[in-house]
Amino acid sequence: AKADELLKQITGSSILITSDQVILWNNQIREKPENEKEARLFLKSYSDHVAETITSVVVTNIESKKQVKGVDVVKIYFKPIPDNVIDDLIEDGEIMWCAGGFMVEHELLKPFIDSMEGSIDSVMGLPKKLTKELIEKVE
Repeated sequence: AKADELLKQITGSSILITSDQVILWNNQIREKPENEKEARLFLKSYSDHVAETITSVVVTNIESKKQVKGVDVVKIYFKPIPDNVIDDLIEDGEIMWCAGGFMVEHELLKPFIDSMEGSIDSVMGLPKKLTKELIEKVE
């Protein structure tokens, strides 16, 4: 949908890259937390089940209109996050803009990430390897 909307506004010879991400946790889709209560619930629950970032990428060649899509999934395993850390993360506010209410690169959260299966750039919103492959397909 992002790509379709932007294509109406762009002309010339270029490549459009759009991306979006959700978190899958215990068969539930999690987007950005709607409020502090939901952010707290999200962060408290991550040690119970694996959190999976599901990142979609759409690459469109503006001139040829050729478009390709791909998805990258990363599994993140969390240790229990203490209440005082959750309080600090919520007060900081940055996590409120992130799918699932977390940022793996946040200094307060890093110590509570047990392991990850996949690339950190994908978790941060744009999987480099997948994006490069998709660009090559539309050139």
